[in-house]
This record gives sequence, structure tokens and C-alpha cells, in this order.
Amino acid sequence: MLFFQYSNKIALSSFSVRESFFFLAMLLEEGGNEVSLFNALELLRFFEKEGIKAWIVGGAVRDYLLGQSVSDVDLAVSGGEKEIQRVFPGAVIVGKAQKQTAVISFNREAFDVFPLRNKPVEEDLARRDFTVNAMALDSKGHIYDPFDGFSDLRKGILRFNGNPLHRLKDDPIRALRLCRFASTHGLRIDGDSSLAVENFASHITGVSQERIGHEVARAFDGDGFLFFRFVRSHGLMAVFFPFLEKLWGQRLEAGSIYEGDCLLHSFLSLQSAQEQRRDKSVQVAALFQHLNYDFVNELLLSWSWPSVSREEIVALIKNLPFFLEPLPLDRAIAVYDSLGEDIIRKLFDLSHAFLSSSGKPTDVWRENLLTYNRVVLRLKCIDFLPDGKELKRVLGLEEGPLVGLLKTGLRQAAAKGEIESREDVNKWLWENAPDKA
Repeated sequence: MLFFQYSNKIALSSFSVRESFFFLAMLLEEGGNEVSLFNALELLRFFEKEGIKAWIVGGAVRDYLLGQSVSDVDLAVSGGEKEIQRVFPGAVIVGKAQKQTAVISFNREAFDVFPLRNKPVEEDLARRDFTVNAMALDSKGHIYDPFDGFSDLRKGILRFNGNPLHRLKDDPIRALRLCRFASTHGLRIDGDSSLAVENFASHITGVSQERIGHEVARAFDGDGFLFFRFVRSHGLMAVFFPFLEKLWGQRLEAGSIYEGDCLLHSFLSLQSAQEQRRDKSVQVAALFQHLNYDFVNELLLSWSWPSVSREEIVALIKNLPFFLEPLPLDRAIAVYDSLGEDIIRKLFDLSHAFLSSSGKPTDVWRENLLTYNRVVLRLKCIDFLPDGKELKRVLGLEEGPLVGLLKTGLRQAAAKGEIESREDVNKWLWENAPDKA
């Protein structure tokens, strides 16, 4: 059981000797990302052998105490950059002036190491955003907690570390981080912190799109719906996501399958996709479904999201309308050939979230799913249809649109049951391209 010891200089949360060994042993019990934490502890000891005090600081301590996966481990050491490079000659120094950090490789893992330059570790902790991120762990399992972060964790509270306005002025992105941490870690936002964000929202400027995109990506790793609820309730939607705020009160044209408030529908669709444990791309597409897909593409580019993720989300939004209407056999084959099975499965997930959050019947969706699955099943059972290369070789064709048309036509005929053998293939080709043979 944890207990607290307080000195005049620093609040020290520590384990007993027996519990310290238990704590360190626990670090080895689980695989995966826990190896990073173990290697970090070994790195602390390595620095200490060189006469340099070292601590694990910030989020790694918080996540371990919460029983969550530890994937990002930061260190702070008592010395400066020269002392770090003396111990690790290959260390790379990044950043400017007093905010420089050393990136070192240890046991085939990269660690960010912040030089304290002989200042006490509590000075590093004091500059951190939230109390739950302002704890440090030494190599013996002692947790230094000068700002009662552990107490806030026990109470499930998320609060700014020190004066909230000072923390926000230091870095306005912390307003968004407050919403993200609350949603991903299941914490309740402290009243003073919440009020500070609301009052500061109108003064936020100059935050890079890349940093905003990073927070959104991390938010969708947890509860994206709750994150955006926090964002809007704190007056941050118009600041960071004005394109979503404009959807409030906006309605689609008469006759559309959806005629309600677009922002509300986007939120409800996201909630539906999330409750069904849909893919991350499906959730993002559900939120952005009422935005122009070209705009979404440019937005995700500015956020520096991976191209694979960006292209998938754009494809989902672009093709969603086709999956809200009856899907003819010919179109089912065409989308199967052009989009691939994985993206189409996600389109069915997205269209279901769209319809269920609209209060619309899902009869068309179910019929489309049956039609598509019939097409896929039929095509997977037929292994003798020629591909583009074979068509060009057999028919003596050059690369061009005709090859694609013939390929699609063959697949459509096969899906309809008009082709059962190679002889049927030859007959179809003779009838549809006799002058090209």
C-alpha cells in the first residue's frame, strides 16, 4: 500500500523497501510497451553509476499508476547537455536555448532526456501542464510528488499544475490537451481549470495545425466523442475546429436522406460508430461526413496525418452517398474492384452509423450488404477470370480504357451467373470484343 512522506522541500510519495521491489517487479510482468519502462529504469541506474541523478518524469509515471500501457517515457537528469554527451557521445541535442532535450538510444530504444543543469527536479515538474503529469520516479521506486498529482489521480481529478492561466499562456494547446486527457484517462476536469479554459478560449491564437492534429489523433485513440463534447462545452470548437462549428444549425437541402442539424448528426454518428467499436477511420469519417471531402483531405494534410489514414478517411466520406441508396449489382462490382474489400466493409460501418443516428430505417443498408456479399462470394469462387495482363496478351490489346471495360464486364457477367467456365469467358469475349481479338 502506498503511503506519503513529506519534507520541507518536496512532497515525497514513496514505497516501503518491500513495496519498492514489488513495484519494480511489476514493471516486468506485462509485455509490450512495459519494456520501455523497464529499460528506462535501467537507464536511470546507468546515469547514476556515472554520478548523474536521474528520474522518469511525466506521463509514464501517471500511466503506470493508472494501470495503463506505458509507451512514451521521458527522463530528467541533474546534469547538462555536456554531461549527457559525455555518457552518451551519440546523443542528439534538439530544441532551443533553455528548452533543449537530448535524444539518446539505449537498449535499442530512443529516450528524451531533459537536462536539469543542476536544478532540483521539482523545477522540471513545476513547468508541466497538469498535476497528474508532475510526478517523478527514481530508480528505487520512489515517487516524487510535490503538487499532489497522486491525490488527484485517486480522486479522478484533472487540474492544471499551478495557476491555470499561466499554464495556458505558456502553451495554449493545453486547453485542447485538457479535453484530451480528461476523455482518454477518464478524469473529471477541475472547476477552476474548466473556468480558466472557457475564459481564455477567445484569446487563443497561433497554434499550429500540426499540433492540433496530434491532439485529435491521440483523442481518437480513446473516447473521441467525449473529447469533442468537452471541446464544445469549453468554447473551444470555434477556436480549433471552426469548420465543425459552422455545421451547428446547418441543414442539408430538402429531399436529402438527412435533413437535421449537421453538427448534431455528426456527433451522434461518431457516438454510434464508437459504441459499435468501429475502426478509427470510420469514427473520424463519421464526424467529418458533412464536410467536403477535398476540404477534409487538405485538413488532414495540414494535420500531418499519415497518408494511408488520410486517403482512407477521404475515400469513406467521398463514397458514403453511394451506400445510402440502393446498390445495384453493377455498382457493387465496380466499388469492389475500385475500392477493395477492406474499405467497403468500413463504408458499410459508416453508412450504418449514418442511418442509425438519423433515425432512418436500415432496410436499404441490409439489402445493399446482402447484394455486395453475394457479389464478393461469387467472384471469390471463380478463379478463372482473366486479369488485365492476360486480356492484353490474349486479345493483343494495348494499355487503355478498353481493357478495364472488358475486365469489369466479365466480372459483372460472372456475378450475374452468366459465366460458369473458361468456355463461357471465351464466348463472352468473342461477343463483346470480336474485332479486338
